[in-house]
Amino acid sequence: FDLLESNDVVIGPANDGGYYLLAMRQFIPDLFTNKNWSTPKLIHETKDTLTKLNLSYALLEELTDLDEIHEMPEALKHLL
Repeated sequence: FDLLESNDVVIGPANDGGYYLLAMRQFIPDLFTNKNWSTPKLIHETKDTLTKLNLSYALLEELTDLDEIHEMPEALKHLL
């Protein structure tokens, strides 16, 4: 939340090329249209859209996200 005070968007990048968090001060529909979801291209496309819209963004620490339920056991190993 602190980063949103000085940025339009905050992204939590995932190590698969997507993100685990996308926070914004106001809704930006363009961030959800014409994107290659669940691909390594997603974060690059998101950043490109933000640049084209002249919006600022901050990146959090890169982490692992869960896209499918079968990924949960592997993700939980990192927590134990």
